[in-house]
Amino acid sequence: MNCLTLNVRGAGSSTFPRMMRDVILRNKVGLLAVLEPRVSGVRADNIISKAGLNASFKVDVIGFSGGILLMWNKDVYDVKVLESDIQYIHCDVRDNNGASFLFTVVYGSPNMAMRDKLWVSLCRIHASVRGPWLVSGDFNSYIYANEKVVGGP
Repeated sequence: MNCLTLNVRGAGSSTFPRMMRDVILRNKVGLLAVLEPRVSGVRADNIISKAGLNASFKVDVIGFSGGILLMWNKDVYDVKVLESDIQYIHCDVRDNNGASFLFTVVYGSPNMAMRDKLWVSLCRIHASVRGPWLVSGDFNSYIYANEKVVGGP
């Protein structure tokens, strides 16, 4: 089984659930993180229910920004969410072969002050890590201004 992180920049279209389910089936995805879905509540729950994975955890959007949908096949992965915040979900993942790793999925705020808080949290988490740790996501961080293609300065 594969793990996949997607920044979709909006999951509100009527075709999104079908496209996501197709990606999951074609790529044998057992653990999926969807970043920046820009939907919350019942709309997010509907997307999750149509994905074809049988367990989930979500961080709702704030306004029309951010959000994280974490979905997995509980027949393959045992996922325990250890902590979550508006910018990340940190969990312990064990597969049915006994392998385990920590997984942190990130959607960093475009706001620099908020993103600084994210880095403090990630450093704190890092200090406690003893074993494999996968960190994946969109950190909304760049070194040079020309790396930023979409959105404001």
